[in-house]
Amino acid sequence: MRFATVVAVAGVTLMGSVGSASASLVGAQVSYQYDDPTTQSVNYTLPTQTVTPLTTFNDTANGIMSYFFGNQLVVQNTEAAAFVGAAFNGPQVTFSCGGLTGATADPVSATSFPGVVSSTANSMQIN
Repeated sequence: MRFATVVAVAGVTLMGSVGSASASLVGAQVSYQYDDPTTQSVNYTLPTQTVTPLTTFNDTANGIMSYFFGNQLVVQNTEAAAFVGAAFNGPQVTFSCGGLTGATADPVSATSFPGVVSSTANSMQIN
């Protein structure tokens, strides 16, 4: 659920090497899904892509644009309403090759982003 009238941006730094010795995500196979109301309930999916410097996932059904650069994934709310925490409602990004050692929210993310970032060796979820 969202409320208010702002555009929120959350920057997430992915730690570890995804498929190579560099910190870049370029070349990784990645898939996107939106989970709601739990991480086991897939609400929406987009086709798997190979990460390039221009890779984006445009989730028009849930008002979220995600894009990659270096070892970061930026998740932007494209609706005129703020992110709101819930039991779980948010994107999950999965890398086919694994190698993630963690994910953290960038401290300069919008204050209207209340999400909790969690990760496994091959995925990252934002509530």
